[in-house]
Amino acid sequence: MKPLTAPLFLSFFSLLSTSYATESIHLSNCFSAWDTGALTYSSEMEYYADDATSSNGQIPLSSNICQTVHYPTSAFTTWPGNAVSCTFSSGVTVTAHIDSNAGSRPLFSGCGWATNGFKNFNCFKDNGREVYSVDFGEGRTTCDSYYYCFPA
Repeated sequence: MKPLTAPLFLSFFSLLSTSYATESIHLSNCFSAWDTGALTYSSEMEYYADDATSSNGQIPLSSNICQTVHYPTSAFTTWPGNAVSCTFSSGVTVTAHIDSNAGSRPLFSGCGWATNGFKNFNCFKDNGREVYSVDFGEGRTTCDSYYYCFPA
């Protein structure tokens, strides 16, 4: 058998190491700390065309953020045990179904599913990591991911 030549081996290796973008939907809870000392709370779904950008603090386009609830008190969307729907500005509605016992599951384990009407997604428990934080002039908003969904 003839050994692989360096160029052939390197091109095979480059195929193996090629990274492909995976879209994702994050189910997040956010809080805004205002310069006045007030706090506001919200929950939202964030769509990322490439999930890697959710790990580097990149703020999604405003059209890729859909608020599910916004209260002036400390209340967030209850993700587990509910079907939570949100319609993005594009008109696409995402509905997430997080299992009622998702809170007691290990981190990064499967805990539900979502759909956007075009495809289905498998959802997993996240660790509450910050997906983005932004200064908005009179304060700062920080959003933390509690569940994330990848195409099924």
